[in-house]
Amino acid sequence: MAMSSNSRELRELRGRIARLESGSARRREVLLFGVPEIARVLLGGGLALGALHEVASGANGAIDGAAATLWAAGVAARKRGRIL
Repeated sequence: MAMSSNSRELRELRGRIARLESGSARRREVLLFGVPEIARVLLGGGLALGALHEVASGANGAIDGAAATLWAAGVAARKRGRIL
C-alpha cells in the first residue's frame, strides 16, 4: 500500500518538475562574449541581461581586485542603458 502511495507522489512530483522545466519559462537575452570557453559555462552562453551579477577576483591582492573591476567595467561598457 505504501509503495503505490509513494509511486503516485513520485509521479506527481515528476509532473511538477516537468512543468517547471518546460518551455513556459521566458528566454532571457544575454550578453555574449564570443569566446567558446566562456559560452560553455554560462547559462545561455553569456551574462543574462536584466539580472544582477557578482564579480570578484580569485585572490586577495589589490591588483587582482582591480583586474576584476576593470573586466566588469569593460563588460558594462558594451551595453547602453542603466548599469547597477
